[in-house]
Amino acid sequence: MIKNFTNKLKRKYPLIVLFFLFAIAITAKLLGVSINVTPSMKEGVYIRKYGKIKRGDIVAFCLKEPYRTIGLNRLYIEKGQKCNGTDPLIKEIIAIPGDNVILTDQYLAVNGVKYPYKTFYVDSIGRKLDVYPRGNYFNTQGYWMIGTHALNSWDSRYWGVVNRTQILYKLKPLLVW
Repeated sequence: MIKNFTNKLKRKYPLIVLFFLFAIAITAKLLGVSINVTPSMKEGVYIRKYGKIKRGDIVAFCLKEPYRTIGLNRLYIEKGQKCNGTDPLIKEIIAIPGDNVILTDQYLAVNGVKYPYKTFYVDSIGRKLDVYPRGNYFNTQGYWMIGTHALNSWDSRYWGVVNRTQILYKLKPLLVW
């Protein structure tokens, strides 16, 4: 029923539909709304927030080279404007500067708490993945990011820490599915 209505609306009033979509996009931009369509975090609509960055925050950030190029070439990230040619990634912070991190093939531990994030050596279509060196990272100097919605997320297990200067803003879920 709704689908028929929207199809009829598009056919009869294409300029109104385009104007409506444009107005939604402008409003979302002004309100600081981000839309996540990647599987590593819950898909949905997020609102930008600013303030002190802490463990557990969901953030948007830019990757440095060579990971930005790797992500683009493998289609893990999209082309965009915010991050020198790419869109930002969205992940949850699992460890902050000063934390003790242990990275193994079977888990990631932060300050003695184990998280069951196994490391994969091939991606979802069978390509070899380079991984961040396994080991102990005591008094870490950066932020460790994790994709909490997909266990095979391309995150700090593969490219290590993110510096504070790479983090653009925090995100708060508004509507996720």
